[in-house]
Amino acid sequence: MSKSEKKRIILKIIFMACILFLTLFGNSNWVINQKLEKQEISLLSHWNYVNNQLEQKEITVPTKEYAKSNDTQVLKKKITQNMLKDGEGLSIGFYTVCQEAKVYVNKTCIYERRASPGILTGWAAASGWNFAKIGKRTPGDEITVKLTSPYSMTSGSIPNFYLGSEASLEKLPYSKSMRYFFLDSIILFLGLFWIVHYLYMKRRKIVHKGGIELGILAITLSGWFYFGSSYHPNIWISDEAACYLAESFFLVLPVVYSVVLREVTSGKLNRLIQLVVDISFANVIVCQALHIFRICDMMETIYVIHILIVVLISITIVYYWKRIQQGDLKWTSTETLGGITLIISAFIELCYTYFFSLDQFGIAIRVGVIVYVITVELKMMREKRDAECIFLENENRVKEMKLKILSSQIQPHFIYNTLGSIQGLIQIDPKEASRLTYVFSKYLRGNVEFIDSPMEVTFTKELNHIYTYGEIEKIRFGDRVNVIYDINETNFTVPSLSVQPLIENGIKHGICKKDEGGSVKLTVRCHGDYVRIIVEDDGVGFDVQKVLENQHSSVGLRNTIYRWREYNHAKVNVESHINQGTKITIIFQK
Repeated sequence: MSKSEKKRIILKIIFMACILFLTLFGNSNWVINQKLEKQEISLLSHWNYVNNQLEQKEITVPTKEYAKSNDTQVLKKKITQNMLKDGEGLSIGFYTVCQEAKVYVNKTCIYERRASPGILTGWAAASGWNFAKIGKRTPGDEITVKLTSPYSMTSGSIPNFYLGSEASLEKLPYSKSMRYFFLDSIILFLGLFWIVHYLYMKRRKIVHKGGIELGILAITLSGWFYFGSSYHPNIWISDEAACYLAESFFLVLPVVYSVVLREVTSGKLNRLIQLVVDISFANVIVCQALHIFRICDMMETIYVIHILIVVLISITIVYYWKRIQQGDLKWTSTETLGGITLIISAFIELCYTYFFSLDQFGIAIRVGVIVYVITVELKMMREKRDAECIFLENENRVKEMKLKILSSQIQPHFIYNTLGSIQGLIQIDPKEASRLTYVFSKYLRGNVEFIDSPMEVTFTKELNHIYTYGEIEKIRFGDRVNVIYDINETNFTVPSLSVQPLIENGIKHGICKKDEGGSVKLTVRCHGDYVRIIVEDDGVGFDVQKVLENQHSSVGLRNTIYRWREYNHAKVNVESHINQGTKITIIFQK
């Protein structure tokens, strides 16, 4: 197993372990808190609702009622005997979104949440939890809740109300937020994971369009969810700061998502998206300026963001439709299903924002985002894998071509010397000249065949080529050259022309430099799955370090060693002693 494969497996294990941990953590807390909600906190379902026109009706919370900005929504409910628990003091808790809240008991105000206009909050009260201590009451006492918002989008939103002891209500924000915190953590983790993964791929020179932007999109969404569109209790910062951060994250959301789309599209659609990017970016600057200078706060300009989101959703639909029409995608593909899930979830949340209580906001869009990010990341990881395969294939082709060039090199001086020998033999021994011509043509034909053959050949084929070369040298030098073969196994493969150059090196640079000549011995032994090839001569020898480090000497030997180490990952050991000879040992797996 290669190092890259091990890294990929480790990354997958870490990813799955984190998802499993978050799933178990979120689900266990969700089950515990559902039990807590049912046993310790009574849900108040039926309220008498009074609007600004003094129209009354009974409603079940949470809900969405028609209301204009700054309209006051009044909700009344009588305390019944089953709400009281052994005379224990009662409290009421509820979550409001950009609404002022007042709680009365028998016309006595016991709790008030006011707007504090400023740079962070704008004109409305910050979103957050409200807890009012009702105390010990008797059946028949009336609870009245008044809600007011300067924004028409939030003024008609009626939240869920919870009645219980003060101790139980203290746990309410955490019990309600766990399911949201679980999903938000997954989105944040996916964003961080993809950014790290993208940077890792970039180091390997495999870059995907929209890669890092997708990670930033997930982080932006998790920031918006965490600070504004859920029940998360803000421990370290104030509700006002959390509200401002949520609005800021939501403000930049169209910019980030449009950049993601821009990176993966082309043509007219790409130019349209670039226009949306420019408009979205300008909207961020203008809205922040208006908010800071208290001309118009970000909640009042939220309709522009919603329009941009609808435009981007429409462009996304067109993008997927075109790809499906062109055959790049199928309706059943993972990427298409992820995009459809995101589109549906976004429309669901827009409907909840305008037509239902904001108390029910958040689950659909979170699930849609998680599915979308995971499917796109899977698609990009699949493309990364394909790109790596193509890269490795091209790299292997380049390496193969390089090795073919190295293996096909025939020293010109060998051709010249052999032709000179043939010319000399024609005059003194025509029969021997004819034999040398035949053997030499056979040798040249073998080299040509090796060039067109696969990079690995049977050792039998390589050995036949060695026999041919040895016969040429024997004819040329007579008794000065002696090639000895000690072979007990030939059932394996070797790189083409990877042993013959070693024999040639021993003859040319070893024994032929001695007046009396010498011997070159080829030994082959198999030990289980490993093969040992030894080429040794009793020639003049050389300084191993000096020769192998010199780029201009013994090119054939260095090329052959390189091929063995590069192609077969073989162990190659070169030993040589001056005036004693040279021994080259190659050990590799079959």
